[in-house]
Amino acid sequence: MKKIIFVTIISCLFFASCGGGKKQNSNESNQAAATAQVDNDLKKERISGSVDSVRQRVYWCLEKFGRMEKGKLQNWEQHDFLKVFDNAGFLTEEIHYTSENKITSQRKLTYNTSHQPLTEEIFKGDDLTERIVYTYNASNKLISKEKFGKDEKMKEKIEYSYYKDSGLLQDEDWYKSDGTLSLKYVHLYEDNKLSERQKYWGGGSLAQKEFYTYDNGNLILYTSNKYQSKTMIFDKQIRYSDYDKYDDYYEKETLDAEGNVISRTTYAYDNYRNLTQSVDFEKKYAEPVEIVENESDDASEEEADETEISDTNADSYDWWWEVKTGDDYEYENDARNNWTKKITYKLNSNYERTRQYYFEREYHYR
Repeated sequence: MKKIIFVTIISCLFFASCGGGKKQNSNESNQAAATAQVDNDLKKERISGSVDSVRQRVYWCLEKFGRMEKGKLQNWEQHDFLKVFDNAGFLTEEIHYTSENKITSQRKLTYNTSHQPLTEEIFKGDDLTERIVYTYNASNKLISKEKFGKDEKMKEKIEYSYYKDSGLLQDEDWYKSDGTLSLKYVHLYEDNKLSERQKYWGGGSLAQKEFYTYDNGNLILYTSNKYQSKTMIFDKQIRYSDYDKYDDYYEKETLDAEGNVISRTTYAYDNYRNLTQSVDFEKKYAEPVEIVENESDDASEEEADETEISDTNADSYDWWWEVKTGDDYEYENDARNNWTKKITYKLNSNYERTRQYYFEREYHYR
């Protein structure tokens, strides 16, 4: 079962490389902003060995003579990148490209001696569009995060405060460029685990409450309620199950306000912790059978015309899980168990596969 892990500020940028069932939510990101990094970026992206850089490109997948080959290079900037890591395995630079190998965006990061980010610069082409500055207290806890635009004017500032006894994140205050408070998050804990997160608008009115339920220290249920006109309204509920020792869950279910499961996603992995399949299911019901009430063999024709037909309760319908959509992945790994080729397929409701993309990676080891 999973022990709750809060991801760090420098999170994985693409789903497949991180694993489909890796638990990541808004609170984890914000809690991470208040804690020192533990896992380096190589570990978070499941890259083995001492890697200096990773170059990835994506092609259309072709089938020739029963084999999958790469076709035309795709103009998919999100997955066409170069990532550079320092000696400790932390991301220092990330560059994205067009299919013509032209740089579209770039991100540069610096760290302190505790491997916490100090600055983050984001470029579009050659232009610096955003700069983020992180400030820490004497206990190495993040106390502020400031975002500046290309004109060096502050766009946003987030301040963090902590409980004195536990050192856990208490309040998170978001300020606009003019210094006015726009959002406030309050964190509550039980047994040093986050149990509730409250969101307030800048004026002080409650906007949302998030609840976290655990089993033996493992997060199993996330519930969100929103407030409108001082009334609590159900937002969503997600249940996670079947965690493995690598913090991956194998099943995720979405529930309605009554606690009924309305959608389901399952995940599968190979021995190298690569995601090999993710399938989204939807609930399907059989056509309801009309039940005729108050009908008897000796009822007159006139009485029969007045016979009412009752609605069948939906809970009594025959139902089943049907595949809504899904993805399959096939890999080739190098000697250090890092994947160098990945073929992606779409699944239909019959689990039939349609080839899609051919990913290719090149690692530079130290």
